[in-house]
Amino acid sequence: MTLTPLVALLLLASPKPLQPMPKKEFERARQLEAQAREAQRAGRFMDAEKPLLDAISLWTRYRGAQDIEVLNDTMNLAVAYRRHGAPERGIPLLEKAVEGLAACADSDAPELRRKAMNNLATAYHFANRLQEARKTYEALLALLDEQSPSEERARVIDNFASLLLDQRDRAGAKALARKGYAEWLALRGEDDQDTAVSLSTLGAIESAMGEQQEARRHLEQSLRTSEKLLGRDHPNIGAVLNLLAVVEVRSGNPAEARALYERSLVISRARLSPDHIQIKDALLGLQSLAPAADAGTRPR
Repeated sequence: MTLTPLVALLLLASPKPLQPMPKKEFERARQLEAQAREAQRAGRFMDAEKPLLDAISLWTRYRGAQDIEVLNDTMNLAVAYRRHGAPERGIPLLEKAVEGLAACADSDAPELRRKAMNNLATAYHFANRLQEARKTYEALLALLDEQSPSEERARVIDNFASLLLDQRDRAGAKALARKGYAEWLALRGEDDQDTAVSLSTLGAIESAMGEQQEARRHLEQSLRTSEKLLGRDHPNIGAVLNLLAVVEVRSGNPAEARALYERSLVISRARLSPDHIQIKDALLGLQSLAPAADAGTRPR
Protein backbone atom coordinates (compact mmCIF):
# COMPACT_ATOMS: atom_id res chain seq x y z
CA MET A 1 0.00 0.00 0.00
CA THR A 2 1.42 3.38 -0.97
CA LEU A 3 1.47 6.27 1.47
CA THR A 4 -1.10 8.51 -0.21
CA PRO A 5 -3.78 5.78 -0.37
CA LEU A 6 -3.01 5.13 3.30
CA VAL A 7 -3.95 8.72 4.14
CA ALA A 8 -7.09 8.40 2.03
CA LEU A 9 -8.10 5.32 3.98
CA LEU A 10 -7.52 7.14 7.25
CA LEU A 11 -9.73 9.99 6.13
CA LEU A 12 -12.47 7.67 4.95
CA ALA A 13 -12.26 5.25 7.86
CA SER A 14 -15.53 4.04 9.36
CA PRO A 15 -16.36 5.52 12.79
CA LYS A 16 -15.16 3.36 15.69
CA PRO A 17 -15.49 3.74 19.45
CA LEU A 18 -12.77 6.15 20.50
CA GLN A 19 -10.66 6.09 23.65
CA PRO A 20 -9.27 9.17 25.41
CA MET A 21 -5.93 10.18 23.97
CA PRO A 22 -3.15 9.52 26.50
CA LYS A 23 -0.97 12.50 27.31
CA LYS A 24 2.08 10.65 26.03
CA GLU A 25 0.44 10.08 22.64
CA PHE A 26 -0.76 13.69 22.47
CA GLU A 27 2.76 14.93 23.11
CA ARG A 28 4.12 12.47 20.54
CA ALA A 29 1.73 13.83 17.90
CA ARG A 30 2.85 17.37 18.63
CA GLN A 31 6.51 16.36 18.43
CA LEU A 32 5.91 14.76 15.04
CA GLU A 33 4.20 17.91 13.80
CA ALA A 34 7.09 20.05 15.02
CA GLN A 35 9.52 17.74 13.23
CA ALA A 36 7.52 18.11 10.01
CA ARG A 37 7.38 21.90 10.34
CA GLU A 38 11.13 22.12 10.76
CA ALA A 39 11.71 19.89 7.72
CA GLN A 40 9.46 22.10 5.58
CA ARG A 41 11.03 25.29 6.91
CA ALA A 42 14.46 23.95 5.92
CA GLY A 43 13.22 23.04 2.43
CA ARG A 44 13.40 19.26 3.08
CA PHE A 45 9.81 18.77 2.02
CA MET A 46 9.68 14.99 1.72
CA ASP A 47 11.28 14.61 5.14
CA ALA A 48 7.96 15.97 6.45
CA GLU A 49 5.98 13.08 4.98
CA LYS A 50 6.60 10.32 7.52
CA PRO A 51 6.14 12.42 10.69
CA LEU A 52 2.91 13.83 9.28
CA LEU A 53 1.62 10.38 8.37
CA ASP A 54 2.48 9.15 11.86
CA ALA A 55 0.75 12.15 13.46
CA ILE A 56 -2.34 11.60 11.29
CA SER A 57 -2.43 7.97 12.41
CA LEU A 58 -2.27 8.97 16.09
CA TRP A 59 -4.97 11.64 15.84
CA THR A 60 -7.23 9.32 13.84
CA ARG A 61 -6.87 6.48 16.36
CA TYR A 62 -8.02 8.59 19.28
CA ARG A 63 -10.17 11.33 17.76
CA GLY A 64 -11.53 10.00 14.49
CA ALA A 65 -10.88 10.68 10.84
CA GLN A 66 -12.75 13.99 10.71
CA ASP A 67 -11.05 15.62 13.69
CA ILE A 68 -9.54 19.04 13.02
CA GLU A 69 -6.03 17.80 13.87
CA VAL A 70 -6.29 15.06 11.23
CA LEU A 71 -7.54 17.55 8.65
CA ASN A 72 -4.84 20.10 9.50
CA ASP A 73 -2.01 17.56 9.22
CA THR A 74 -3.52 16.21 6.00
CA MET A 75 -3.42 19.74 4.57
CA ASN A 76 0.20 20.13 5.65
CA LEU A 77 1.11 16.81 4.03
CA ALA A 78 -0.46 17.97 0.76
CA VAL A 79 1.54 21.20 0.93
CA ALA A 80 4.75 19.17 1.38
CA TYR A 81 3.91 17.17 -1.74
CA ARG A 82 3.21 20.33 -3.75
CA ARG A 83 6.34 22.11 -2.59
CA HIS A 84 8.43 19.05 -3.44
CA GLY A 85 7.00 19.12 -6.97
CA ALA A 86 3.96 16.81 -6.90
CA PRO A 87 0.87 19.05 -6.70
CA GLU A 88 -1.39 16.37 -8.20
CA ARG A 89 -0.60 14.12 -5.25
CA GLY A 90 -1.79 16.76 -2.80
CA ILE A 91 -4.99 17.85 -4.56
CA PRO A 92 -7.27 14.99 -3.37
CA LEU A 93 -5.98 15.43 0.18
CA LEU A 94 -6.74 19.16 0.09
CA GLU A 95 -10.16 18.62 -1.43
CA LYS A 96 -10.96 16.18 1.38
CA ALA A 97 -9.62 18.62 3.99
CA VAL A 98 -11.73 21.49 2.63
CA GLU A 99 -14.81 19.27 2.66
CA GLY A 100 -14.14 17.96 6.15
CA LEU A 101 -13.46 21.40 7.62
CA ALA A 102 -16.74 22.71 6.23
CA ALA A 103 -18.54 20.17 8.42
CA CYS A 104 -16.23 20.50 11.42
CA ALA A 105 -17.71 22.07 14.57
CA ASP A 106 -14.37 23.22 16.00
CA SER A 107 -14.19 27.01 16.42
CA ASP A 108 -10.92 27.11 14.48
CA ALA A 109 -12.35 25.23 11.49
CA PRO A 110 -13.51 28.24 9.40
CA GLU A 111 -10.06 29.87 9.41
CA LEU A 112 -8.33 26.55 8.76
CA ARG A 113 -10.74 25.83 5.90
CA ARG A 114 -9.79 29.14 4.25
CA LYS A 115 -6.13 28.17 4.58
CA ALA A 116 -6.88 24.80 3.00
CA MET A 117 -8.73 26.54 0.15
CA ASN A 118 -5.71 28.74 -0.50
CA ASN A 119 -3.45 25.71 -0.59
CA LEU A 120 -5.91 23.87 -2.85
CA ALA A 121 -6.02 26.79 -5.30
CA THR A 122 -2.22 26.89 -5.33
CA ALA A 123 -2.04 23.15 -5.98
CA TYR A 124 -4.53 23.53 -8.85
CA HIS A 125 -2.33 26.32 -10.25
CA PHE A 126 0.86 24.24 -10.06
CA ALA A 127 -0.99 21.34 -11.69
CA ASN A 128 -2.02 23.67 -14.54
CA ARG A 129 -5.70 23.47 -13.60
CA LEU A 130 -5.96 27.22 -13.95
CA GLN A 131 -9.72 27.70 -14.09
CA GLU A 132 -10.22 25.61 -10.94
CA ALA A 133 -7.49 27.66 -9.26
CA ARG A 134 -9.11 30.94 -10.23
CA LYS A 135 -12.56 29.84 -9.10
CA THR A 136 -11.15 28.78 -5.72
CA TYR A 137 -9.21 32.03 -5.22
CA GLU A 138 -12.26 34.12 -6.10
CA ALA A 139 -14.43 32.16 -3.66
CA LEU A 140 -11.79 32.58 -0.97
CA LEU A 141 -11.39 36.32 -1.43
CA ALA A 142 -15.16 36.68 -1.14
CA LEU A 143 -14.86 35.23 2.38
CA LEU A 144 -12.15 37.66 3.50
CA ASP A 145 -12.64 41.15 4.90
CA GLU A 146 -11.70 43.74 2.26
CA GLN A 147 -11.34 46.56 4.76
CA SER A 148 -8.60 45.35 7.10
CA PRO A 149 -5.26 43.97 5.86
CA SER A 150 -4.41 40.51 7.16
CA GLU A 151 -1.65 37.98 6.58
CA GLU A 152 -4.26 35.54 5.33
CA ARG A 153 -5.62 37.92 2.71
CA ALA A 154 -2.17 39.18 1.65
CA ARG A 155 -1.04 35.60 0.98
CA VAL A 156 -4.13 34.87 -1.12
CA ILE A 157 -3.65 38.10 -3.10
CA ASP A 158 -0.03 37.18 -3.92
CA ASN A 159 -1.03 33.72 -5.08
CA PHE A 160 -3.90 35.05 -7.17
CA ALA A 161 -1.56 37.60 -8.78
CA SER A 162 0.76 34.77 -9.86
CA LEU A 163 -2.19 32.94 -11.38
CA LEU A 164 -3.31 36.03 -13.32
CA LEU A 165 0.21 36.37 -14.73
CA ASP A 166 0.02 32.81 -16.06
CA GLN A 167 -3.39 33.63 -17.53
CA ARG A 168 -1.78 36.58 -19.36
CA ASP A 169 -3.74 39.19 -17.38
CA ARG A 170 -0.59 41.19 -16.63
CA ALA A 171 -2.29 44.45 -15.67
CA GLY A 172 -4.59 42.65 -13.24
CA ALA A 173 -1.66 40.65 -11.89
CA LYS A 174 0.42 43.77 -11.26
CA ALA A 175 -2.42 45.56 -9.48
CA LEU A 176 -2.95 42.60 -7.17
CA ALA A 177 0.78 42.09 -6.59
CA ARG A 178 1.28 45.72 -5.58
CA LYS A 179 -1.67 45.43 -3.21
CA GLY A 180 -0.33 42.23 -1.66
CA TYR A 181 3.15 43.68 -1.21
CA ALA A 182 1.75 46.83 0.41
CA GLU A 183 -0.19 44.69 2.88
CA TRP A 184 2.87 42.61 3.81
CA LEU A 185 4.90 45.79 4.33
CA ALA A 186 2.22 47.16 6.64
CA LEU A 187 1.92 43.89 8.54
CA ARG A 188 5.52 42.69 8.75
CA GLY A 189 7.95 45.29 7.37
CA GLU A 190 10.71 44.71 4.81
CA ASP A 191 12.90 42.26 6.75
CA ASP A 192 10.47 39.35 6.49
CA GLN A 193 10.28 36.24 4.33
CA ASP A 194 6.63 36.63 3.31
CA THR A 195 7.34 40.21 2.29
CA ALA A 196 10.32 38.97 0.26
CA VAL A 197 8.17 36.36 -1.51
CA SER A 198 5.54 39.00 -2.26
CA LEU A 199 8.22 41.29 -3.70
CA SER A 200 9.47 38.48 -5.94
CA THR A 201 5.94 38.03 -7.27
CA LEU A 202 5.79 41.72 -8.12
CA GLY A 203 9.24 41.54 -9.74
CA ALA A 204 8.22 38.59 -11.93
CA ILE A 205 5.18 40.50 -13.16
CA GLU A 206 7.19 43.64 -13.83
CA SER A 207 9.65 41.61 -15.88
CA ALA A 208 6.83 40.10 -17.94
CA MET A 209 5.57 43.63 -18.61
CA GLY A 210 8.99 44.76 -19.88
CA GLU A 211 9.94 46.73 -16.76
CA GLN A 212 13.32 45.07 -16.33
CA GLN A 213 14.99 47.76 -14.23
CA GLU A 214 12.26 47.72 -11.58
CA ALA A 215 12.04 43.94 -11.77
CA ARG A 216 15.78 43.54 -11.16
CA ARG A 217 15.71 45.93 -8.22
CA HIS A 218 12.79 44.14 -6.57
CA LEU A 219 14.10 40.64 -7.23
CA GLU A 220 17.58 41.47 -5.94
CA GLN A 221 16.04 42.89 -2.78
CA SER A 222 13.91 39.75 -2.39
CA LEU A 223 17.01 37.58 -2.88
CA ARG A 224 19.02 39.47 -0.25
CA THR A 225 16.25 39.13 2.32
CA SER A 226 15.64 35.45 1.55
CA GLU A 227 19.34 34.58 1.77
CA LYS A 228 19.57 36.41 5.08
CA LEU A 229 16.54 34.64 6.59
CA LEU A 230 16.72 31.19 4.97
CA GLY A 231 20.36 30.72 4.00
CA ARG A 232 21.90 30.57 0.55
CA ASP A 233 20.90 26.97 -0.22
CA HIS A 234 17.17 27.00 0.54
CA PRO A 235 14.93 26.01 -2.42
CA ASN A 236 13.21 29.42 -2.26
CA ILE A 237 16.51 30.96 -3.32
CA GLY A 238 16.46 28.89 -6.51
CA ALA A 239 13.03 30.28 -7.39
CA VAL A 240 14.24 33.89 -7.13
CA LEU A 241 17.40 33.08 -9.09
CA ASN A 242 15.27 31.75 -11.94
CA LEU A 243 13.29 34.98 -12.00
CA LEU A 244 16.45 37.07 -12.00
CA ALA A 245 17.82 34.96 -14.85
CA VAL A 246 14.73 35.79 -16.92
CA VAL A 247 15.38 39.49 -16.28
CA GLU A 248 18.96 39.09 -17.52
CA VAL A 249 17.79 37.23 -20.62
CA ARG A 250 15.29 39.94 -21.41
CA SER A 251 17.97 42.57 -20.78
CA GLY A 252 20.37 40.95 -23.23
CA ASN A 253 22.80 39.53 -20.66
CA PRO A 254 23.11 35.79 -21.44
CA ALA A 255 26.28 35.19 -19.40
CA GLU A 256 24.67 36.57 -16.24
CA ALA A 257 21.51 34.58 -16.93
CA ARG A 258 23.49 31.36 -17.37
CA ALA A 259 25.26 31.80 -14.04
CA LEU A 260 21.95 32.39 -12.26
CA TYR A 261 20.27 29.35 -13.84
CA GLU A 262 23.25 27.15 -12.99
CA ARG A 263 23.24 28.23 -9.36
CA SER A 264 19.48 27.66 -9.20
CA LEU A 265 19.91 24.11 -10.49
CA VAL A 266 22.54 23.25 -7.90
CA ILE A 267 20.24 24.44 -5.11
CA SER A 268 17.02 22.94 -6.47
CA ARG A 269 18.37 19.51 -7.39
CA ALA A 270 19.59 19.02 -3.83
CA ARG A 271 16.09 19.29 -2.33
CA LEU A 272 13.37 19.02 -4.98
CA SER A 273 11.86 16.37 -7.20
CA PRO A 274 13.47 16.11 -10.67
CA ASP A 275 10.03 16.97 -12.07
CA HIS A 276 9.69 20.17 -10.03
CA ILE A 277 8.76 23.20 -12.15
CA GLN A 278 11.67 25.12 -10.64
CA ILE A 279 14.17 22.64 -12.07
CA LYS A 280 12.35 22.48 -15.40
CA ASP A 281 12.37 26.29 -15.67
CA ALA A 282 16.12 26.44 -15.06
CA LEU A 283 16.83 23.69 -17.58
CA LEU A 284 14.63 25.33 -20.22
CA GLY A 285 16.31 28.65 -19.51
CA LEU A 286 19.74 27.15 -20.06
CA GLN A 287 18.53 25.43 -23.22
CA SER A 288 17.26 28.76 -24.54
CA LEU A 289 20.76 30.21 -24.06
CA ALA A 290 22.56 27.47 -26.00
CA PRO A 291 25.01 27.83 -27.65
CA ALA A 292 25.30 30.90 -25.40
CA ALA A 293 25.14 33.51 -28.15
CA ASP A 294 21.52 34.65 -27.96
CA ALA A 295 19.37 35.77 -25.07
CA GLY A 296 16.09 34.20 -26.17
CA THR A 297 13.00 35.02 -24.16
CA ARG A 298 10.80 32.16 -23.04
CA PRO A 299 7.19 33.04 -22.26
CA ARG A 300 6.31 32.39 -18.62
